[in-house]
Amino acid sequence: MKSALLVFILLCASVYPQQTNQATAVFIYSTESIVVHGPVFVDGVEVASLKANHYLKMEIPAGEHTFASKRKEEGADCILEPGKTYYFRIRFLLQGLTLEPIPTEVGVYDLKHLSEQQNTK
Repeated sequence: MKSALLVFILLCASVYPQQTNQATAVFIYSTESIVVHGPVFVDGVEVASLKANHYLKMEIPAGEHTFASKRKEEGADCILEPGKTYYFRIRFLLQGLTLEPIPTEVGVYDLKHLSEQQNTK
């Protein structure tokens, strides 16, 4: 009976993995010199007003999050995996500001040419 209970618990643990609170590194940046201050929303909350040619580094819990720039209700839904690093770039388009996910290689390269923004707002 004990072995059957142990097998059941192990099966449940493999089907429903434990959630982790491990943080994810997120870099949000702007290479646009025309952007004076670009608002940054995470899950509908404004977390920063990003200056042109600057980047912001945040630690965000892993899981599903919404990132936006122009309007908090118009964002990109992303599932952040624990321990990974993500890059988002603010761009100025004809319809306004947009926040787009960027491949790691591009993000790492772009950040070398930018300054870190210390204050968020």
